[in-house]
Amino acid sequence: MNKESLFDKIIKRFYGITGPFDEQKRQQANKLGNQVFICLSWFLLFANAIVLTLANQYPQIIAWAYPAVVELVLLGLFFYITWKSHQTHLTDIEPELQSPKEEKQFKHNTLKIFCYSALTFYVFISVFRYLTDGGKTLFNIHTQLQLLAGSFISALIITIPAYFMIQLRIKNGREEEE
Repeated sequence: MNKESLFDKIIKRFYGITGPFDEQKRQQANKLGNQVFICLSWFLLFANAIVLTLANQYPQIIAWAYPAVVELVLLGLFFYITWKSHQTHLTDIEPELQSPKEEKQFKHNTLKIFCYSALTFYVFISVFRYLTDGGKTLFNIHTQLQLLAGSFISALIITIPAYFMIQLRIKNGREEEE
């Protein structure tokens, strides 16, 4: 069995592909990635041209509107990737191709998601609070407890739907197998 390269692992993680990364899945992932890249390139080309022409007249509006529009476009493209990968069955779980180790790994993925998201939220909220407060309340124990509680609650909001999505994908994969 060929060992997967780091690039293949990154592609599988980004698109949510489980099981073997065969040629058909690789072509679908490349096609989807190329479509999104072309859309993003054209958007950035035109958006930057508009921003450069309007930056002198409306600097405050550009400073607030441009990042918001870019964020909305990126979220739209991420939703498109998710929708297309589900539509093309790129992310389907194929139980007959799963090893027992991979089946057990699905349940541990939700714990990993929880830990990563809690840590990420804690770091980002701490940095944001430091920048907005000027560092006045960062080392206060009450503030740290608030940050930890907020991080855990935010992580639970992400983890619980992820757990149910993984369970639903496993159930649908087994039903399609039968």
